[in-house]
Amino acid sequence: MQHFFILRLDADLALRLQKERERLYQISGDSSFCSLEPCIFLGPAPTPTLPTTLLPAVPLPLFTKAACFFHQQLYLPVAEDALAPLRSACSCSWRISGIYLGKSDLPSIGEAVKINHLRLAILSIEEQGPLVRWQISEEKHLCSGRGDR
Repeated sequence: MQHFFILRLDADLALRLQKERERLYQISGDSSFCSLEPCIFLGPAPTPTLPTTLLPAVPLPLFTKAACFFHQQLYLPVAEDALAPLRSACSCSWRISGIYLGKSDLPSIGEAVKINHLRLAILSIEEQGPLVRWQISEEKHLCSGRGDR
C-alpha cells in the first residue's frame, strides 16, 4: 500500500471537477477519471499519519492555469512556490504541482480555477491489477492566515 500527502479541495470545487472528469471518462473510457478524487498530490508519505508539528499554510486563494498533460497526468497546474513550504515541512516532493484529473491527454478545462479552501490529508492507495482501492485515513484543516470567518 502506498501513502501520499494530498491537499483535498472544498466540496463545491471537487464536485465541479468530478463532473468534468465524468465527461472525460465518457469520451475516453479511461478509468483513471473515475478513480481517486480531484486533489493536489504533495508527495509520498512514509506512514499513514499526518505530521504532528505545526505546518505552513498554502496561501489562499490559489489559482490554477488551464489543464495540461505532463508525466502521463492530466492536471490543472498551480504555482510550485505556493506548495513548496508545505512540501518541505512534510519532507516530500512530487513531479507535478496541480489538481490531478486523470491519465489521458484530452481537452479539458481551459480557464483558471480558483481554490479557496484546502485540507491536508493522507491518501492510501492499493492496486491489485485493474482494481484500485483508496481511502483518506487522516485529514486536517490548514490555517490560511486570513483570520476567522
